[in-house]
Amino acid sequence: MRISRPAKVVLASITGLILTVIYLPLAIVLINSFNSNINMKWPPPSFTLLWWQKATQSTGLIDALITSLTVAAASTVIALVLGTLLAL
Repeated sequence: MRISRPAKVVLASITGLILTVIYLPLAIVLINSFNSNINMKWPPPSFTLLWWQKATQSTGLIDALITSLTVAAASTVIALVLGTLLAL
């Protein structure tokens, strides 16, 4: 199937817009995570790793990460077993 040049431009524009809507807020949060101001002033006045240090010391965050990794590993094993059985 061949797509005309105008259709390619429209599809590329829509794709770019969707990716911008998805990734721009994530980029802003990531940039703001290095903000030294406690009130999250924008643009960040200076650079700090304080919030990342506090996050690594959070027991709730570590417990949630371990739970997520356990569920991911279990679902991977289940998908591998079921996928192999279906392939056979």
